[in-house]
Amino acid sequence: MERVRCAVIGVGHFGRHYVRLLSDFHGLELAAVVSRSAETLAELPNLPVSVQRTANVGAVFSDSAIDAVIIATPTPTHAAFAAAALQAGKHVLVEKPMTANLREAEELAEAVRVSGRVFMVGHQYLYNDHIKALKEAIKAGELGRVRAVFAEHFYHGPIRQGVGCFWETAVHETAILDYLFGLDAVTDVAARSFDLTSNGFDDWTTATISFADGPTATIITSWYAPEKARRLIVVGEAGSASFAEELTIFTEPPGALRDRYGPAPAECVRRPVEAAREPLVSQLEHFLTCIRIGAEPRTGIEHGLRVIQLLDRVERAR
Repeated sequence: MERVRCAVIGVGHFGRHYVRLLSDFHGLELAAVVSRSAETLAELPNLPVSVQRTANVGAVFSDSAIDAVIIATPTPTHAAFAAAALQAGKHVLVEKPMTANLREAEELAEAVRVSGRVFMVGHQYLYNDHIKALKEAIKAGELGRVRAVFAEHFYHGPIRQGVGCFWETAVHETAILDYLFGLDAVTDVAARSFDLTSNGFDDWTTATISFADGPTATIITSWYAPEKARRLIVVGEAGSASFAEELTIFTEPPGALRDRYGPAPAECVRRPVEAAREPLVSQLEHFLTCIRIGAEPRTGIEHGLRVIQLLDRVERAR
């Protein structure tokens, strides 16, 4: 297959990024853009005249010249669009969260298994060079036995519709936990939430997730925080790591702090990634490779199902 013709369904925040990248992406050709808003379609800049602009998603599914679709619509629509695309013989990349609930995820998993098509979830942090380097450092034993993980993911709006803040935002951290430690090893989940805006969903959630023979992870998330912030900290018996915009590894055991206050010595600090690639580019390259060779994506349906199962456990625990 020389090139894969791809349609982007939904051109909100992430959809626009996909349109931008696919407008000049080796091996992937932007064939169509779908939006319910004629105004939004008209505003898309610098698209080749060959790219369809349409509100008719069914026409995209029935177009045999389109090989794959990227679904970047609101979360409650993901399952139906993905299932319809698979039934039409399209390869699918669906933005996170994969679905709005566990039942939809289980039904979608069955649809993927019988389709014979590549299905991938847009968990972009698993294509982030810093997270990849963190996994390599843990595997190499640089941090020793990992005992704790702390993550915070805060937004000051917008409040999404149809799902709560943990489902919408902590899906990133949940996907990272699966990548680093495997969600199959989760033994206990505890959570507490608040519906501060009385919209029927959580606006603030704290969850504690325990792994068998592994760390205890704490995730705090809200879209009603006073500012946007995101941070991941991993603490081991031989060192620790911190990731916000970049990864920093501290190869200094906790015992070294007994008699010292302040920053770690320079020789104990390492920043393993000098020039990170844009994660969405790496994600699209992986999608293309999987289509060409028929491989299971790193963030395929089984991974996506594990993530949704954990989100569901948190939702039931809170």
